Amino acid sequence: MKKRGNRILVFVLMLALSLTSFIYPGGKASAAGEYNTYIGDFYSANANVAFSIKFTPENPYYMEVAILVPERTTFSYNLYAGDEKIESADVTASSVFWEELSLDGSPYPVYYFTYESATPNVEHTLSLTFLEDTNIYLSVTQDQTAPATPDNSYINKTSMTITKGFSDTVKVVGTSEKITWKSSNTKVAAVKNGKVTGKKAGKATITATSASGKSYSCSVVVKANQYTESKMKTANAVYGNSYMYARKVSYDKKGNLVLKVDFLNFLGRKITAVKNINIQVKNKSGKVIGTYTLKSKKVSITHGKTKTLTFTIKKSKLKQKKTQDLRLAEVVSSGTSISRY
Repeated sequence: MKKRGNRILVFVLMLALSLTSFIYPGGKASAAGEYNTYIGDFYSANANVAFSIKFTPENPYYMEVAILVPERTTFSYNLYAGDEKIESADVTASSVFWEELSLDGSPYPVYYFTYESATPNVEHTLSLTFLEDTNIYLSVTQDQTAPATPDNSYINKTSMTITKGFSDTVKVVGTSEKITWKSSNTKVAAVKNGKVTGKKAGKATITATSASGKSYSCSVVVKANQYTESKMKTANAVYGNSYMYARKVSYDKKGNLVLKVDFLNFLGRKITAVKNINIQVKNKSGKVIGTYTLKSKKVSITHGKTKTLTFTIKKSKLKQKKTQDLRLAEVVSSGTSISRY
């Protein structure tokens, strides 16, 4: 929702400064009265280069952004609360949200946009991209006056990524009202009393609704329970070396741990065997899930080629019997290549 504001005009007039060259000193300033000023400085912006600045609102109240420039111009902006985009627009010189400000006897355009409810204690990022080089005065303020009927409630997570078969918790803070939880896709993510459980890879939105009808949402991404590593390319290899790394680790239907291990040969000669293979899989807490060892494995890998071998750690040999979150696991591999020309 956008609307014009007048408090910023008074604040900028008090500066009695022209838009020449200024260096951003950084820091947060406190405005008098019932407003908090998170940004209130001059900047130089280069054409077609995103200019970003961060701030963290202290409460969920009304926010106002004012952008003062020497002349009306074309630009775009994006505003994020954490990873969630909450405002964006492509602005032209004819936009209705420009106002004229008299400063030092000369008129300057000011562009306003507002949003009704900030996410408190979450870092916000404002990104501006101008079509031409320009100097700007940027102000971001927040009304510190609570609504007539206070409702400072908010959801503590607006997004989360979880692994299939595992859970995370989201909650509504600042209210004693009964909350009803719902998932947009229960086949992907189920929710009960704020506990979100991943069912299969995909996306879903968790919605919490208070007894008075206020709604909150959290975007959920569920990923497969497997460890993955990008395939190494010869362009990233150093001549005279060979590389061994686990590219995928997952459970099979019997609960065994299956390791897909890549061997990249960049030695300049053929690899005929790999000795003293040792692969250790650890969970996110650093505890060993399982270890695979092999004294020797015959292979045939020519220079510049990669060979994938499959190794299995039986369920009975696993040190952590309970299913682990492999997506957050760590895998350490070692071995010695035997080669010949």
